Amino acid sequence: MHFLSIKKLSSFDFFIVEIKPSGIRKFFDMVSEMPDAISLGVGEPDFDTPWRIREEGIYSLERGRTFYTSNS
Repeated sequence: MHFLSIKKLSSFDFFIVEIKPSGIRKFFDMVSEMPDAISLGVGEPDFDTPWRIREEGIYSLERGRTFYTSNS
């Protein structure tokens, strides 16, 4: 915490500093070190969505299919 000691921490700042990283954050950090891993998680892709995928999304919206699928 030495880099934060430059300024006086508010109680909120101190609270944030004390929060432990989540399991998913640890996982993403671990995977980011793997040279051949492809992240399908948080963030933006570095390519445009192919048109056939966009068309299917539009078609689903027009049919009212705007809900999540079941996870079972």
